[in-house]
Amino acid sequence: MLRAIGAFLVFFASAGMGCQESRKLSEHIQALEEFLQVIICLKGEIRYGGSSLPDAFRETAMHCSEGYAVFLKAVSEKMENRQEEDPGRIVRQCAMEYLRENVLSAEEKERIAQLGERLGYLDREMQLRQLSLYESEFERMIQKAKETAPAKKKVVRAYNRQVVFQAKTLQTDADIDDYVEKIRSQLKQLLRNCDEIKLN
Repeated sequence: MLRAIGAFLVFFASAGMGCQESRKLSEHIQALEEFLQVIICLKGEIRYGGSSLPDAFRETAMHCSEGYAVFLKAVSEKMENRQEEDPGRIVRQCAMEYLRENVLSAEEKERIAQLGERLGYLDREMQLRQLSLYESEFERMIQKAKETAPAKKKVVRAYNRQVVFQAKTLQTDADIDDYVEKIRSQLKQLLRNCDEIKLN
């Protein structure tokens, strides 16, 4: 009995770890894709809306995920209030403060922090060119993250027959039905977390 419980615990622990890693990777890719949307929105605001940098950041904040919206609003407010003359420093400070909990890597956060330095003192056409470079760069990051994701493999779990078919004395048809039903239920539960089960 203890062996059976131990086997189940090992099985559920390894399944849980795999799910956690997969979730982290999905969240990372989603965070990159959401920032790509930020870049595209900023480009649109500058190109078609003719917006100044503070206005472009504020308008973009209205069209993106909550995590980036807080960051963009803070950048816009600081630029408008002239709390700091250097746009590069404003974006960097806000990135450090508001994107600290973001799932992006330190290198990816640094690229976001450099955004203000790239846009700050340039004319409109140069700003758009810089944003296009950022767009291409984040597209590459997304592609790389997707390629490093492990290919989904067929998950096969092996179990000792004694774990599934435990020793038991059966005396009646009802005992047999009850025993078989318990095995059926257990096998279905085991199969729920993999593609196939192998009984040794």
